[in-house]
Amino acid sequence: MDPIPHNPPVLKSFFEIMRRLFETTGGAGGNLSKRLRGWMEEAGLKRVEEKVGYAAHGEAIDGKDLKQKSIDSPCSAVAPILMVVRSMPPSFQDGDLEDLEPRLRRGLEEKGGHSCIRVVWGRK
Repeated sequence: MDPIPHNPPVLKSFFEIMRRLFETTGGAGGNLSKRLRGWMEEAGLKRVEEKVGYAAHGEAIDGKDLKQKSIDSPCSAVAPILMVVRSMPPSFQDGDLEDLEPRLRRGLEEKGGHSCIRVVWGRK
């Protein structure tokens, strides 16, 4: 997951937890989207293209309905992510996991943030 410098600290922390989780459990690394293009080319796809964009969350969005959905989406992922994290060795766990969801919600409501989205496609 690409770090975005202006994100609030709690969103950076959330993305770091997800990155470490993917590295530990998936074996493909915490930013496997950067490797998709190469994998697709190695698989024989032609005209592989890639676009990178950013999705806004919370206060960074105009429009009440979309703003709320952009807050609820990452916040709803916290509980299942923490279930897995809590099964990991203690060295993996940060000390501030217990209140991550309300802190993330507050950070997105007050400051907003962005996540990187990478789309890769090709033809057989």
